[in-house]
Amino acid sequence: MAEFNFKAEVEETKWLIENLIPLGHLCFVLAQAGVGKSLLVEAMAISIIKGIPFGDKKAVDGDVLIIDQDTPADTLTKRLLKIGNALDAPNKHKLFVESMKGFSLDNGTLQTIIGDYPTAVLTIVDSLHSVCGKLNPNYTTDMSVLAKLKSRCINAHNSIIFNHHISQKEELTVDVLMTGDAGHFAMGSSTIMQQTDTYYIVGATAVEGRTNRIYVRPVSKRVSIPGKPLILRLLPTEKGEKIEYDGVYESGLGTTESDILTLFKEQDLERTVKEVYEAMGHRYGEAAIREALSDLDKRGFLAMSKHKSNLFKFRLP
Repeated sequence: MAEFNFKAEVEETKWLIENLIPLGHLCFVLAQAGVGKSLLVEAMAISIIKGIPFGDKKAVDGDVLIIDQDTPADTLTKRLLKIGNALDAPNKHKLFVESMKGFSLDNGTLQTIIGDYPTAVLTIVDSLHSVCGKLNPNYTTDMSVLAKLKSRCINAHNSIIFNHHISQKEELTVDVLMTGDAGHFAMGSSTIMQQTDTYYIVGATAVEGRTNRIYVRPVSKRVSIPGKPLILRLLPTEKGEKIEYDGVYESGLGTTESDILTLFKEQDLERTVKEVYEAMGHRYGEAAIREALSDLDKRGFLAMSKHKSNLFKFRLP
């Protein structure tokens, strides 16, 4: 029987992106289709090669490899340019892109191509289903290939991120994604979750068909990830599209927020702050209404849009 050593030194977690993506980890980003998981990881990639923070978090700078089996090369190029051009910083390192090349886990070509880029501190694979080949992601024996990938391709100085789809057919609200049972969202596949070191549940809100915020909920497995789910705001610029940190996601609603949300659900109309104030019968002050509406917008319960004369209106997403 081994005696516990009270003088043992605990090894500190080394971060690819501080307090978000650990180094030496196999990570999965889980989201429903069209939510923005590709945009999220590509923005991480651009921050890393430019040596700048991602949102409000410091990042290790270095080369990045993107293996995209879902997106045609021209579409991927436009998306990466849009993200990169919006950032006023030169490229300090290299971004390598392999698009639609048919690499696969089952025949080992994915493992080989990752090994061909030893300088990459981050490898992004988009997505798991597209690189499985003949392997079934729901079979434990098939997904043991991920353990072999980890031993062959991951070390203390790099991480690999796979994008992976959440299988639920119903549309999941941001609140459910950020606060619900995390294991429920992993496609019901415990086989994949056995292999991943860290995974991230992602949601988004949109205004007039355009994603305006991405929500990221880290789920710790091997190491503790401090902090609550974070919110990232997408800001269009003259050169492209910029992602900025927009605070943390807090679960639970206050009385004012709950009453306002009930109003919108009972009468699905687009309203200004003043119109909400009037519809609530002056029950709360106009300043409190404005603050509550902003909070509901930030957390994905309502969507805010800008109209003429800088007039802002709110509606259900």
